[in-house]
Amino acid sequence: MRPLRLATPPPNIGPAPSRTRARTSRRPTPAAPAAIQRAPAVRIPDLHLVRDAGPRIALTFDGGSSADGTTELLDILHDLHLHVTLFVTGDFITRYPGLLRRAVLDGHEVGNHTLSHPHLTTYAEDRRQRLRPRVTRSWFQAQLRDAEELFYRATGRHMAPLWRAPFGEENRTLRAWAWELGYLHVRWSSLRGASLDSWDWVDDEHSSLYEDAERMQRRLLSFPHLAGGIILMHLSTHRREPPWRVLPSLVKNLQARGITPTSITTLLEASPTWRPRLEAARKRHAQVFEEIRRRAAPGLPKP
Repeated sequence: MRPLRLATPPPNIGPAPSRTRARTSRRPTPAAPAAIQRAPAVRIPDLHLVRDAGPRIALTFDGGSSADGTTELLDILHDLHLHVTLFVTGDFITRYPGLLRRAVLDGHEVGNHTLSHPHLTTYAEDRRQRLRPRVTRSWFQAQLRDAEELFYRATGRHMAPLWRAPFGEENRTLRAWAWELGYLHVRWSSLRGASLDSWDWVDDEHSSLYEDAERMQRRLLSFPHLAGGIILMHLSTHRREPPWRVLPSLVKNLQARGITPTSITTLLEASPTWRPRLEAARKRHAQVFEEIRRRAAPGLPKP
């Protein structure tokens, strides 16, 4: 499926790329009731650039409902000896459990991308990150819980305590609701008008956002603060030439600058600022999802 066509997002906020087309209305979406919009007391920092993690950069790949080319991507990552972070939906888990089991055995970590890749805010209509009317705390947390349970049933393991909002639609309230389940939200890096969104989801060569692999690499490498950055790519593609074929060159260029590509967890563990938050998320996540293990079908392995 083709991604939703949206204008280039402003720095630090914007609709995330997606392989999933969503139906949207041209009419403004009514604001959610005040009781739903009210943000929880806890304030979860925005994670998109880890400045004190040393010479490291995180590679992340989102998976929605397609796995076109995913096997080739996993082969490339294996050949490069890279361990990265994948964010997958419940739909992806249901369709491609074998690919996920391979990814886990290869050493990649897997974070939550919700159950069904829904729009969570009104950004697509009004460029504002207001909750949509149906997005209540219980509904949203079920999106994360159900995806986690599907992953556990497919792999016998829990997800990393990380999530990424579909289309990049998130706000303080959603981050706090996710934190209640032990998830830190992970965005891609953006700074001073530049972004580490690879735009690999743009497959229309006539689009103003389209970049071939070489142009994509040059733009990513020109980001003003590569150390501690978070790069966004995807697990599938409809491009004639898969964008991840540039990965060997990109990795070589990063390493030439003394920067090591890695996973989100490794990036956070190297950060004095984020390491305590990661540990707190791990503890909370383990407590919450022990319930899933107890409810799981008899005979499932312990993670």
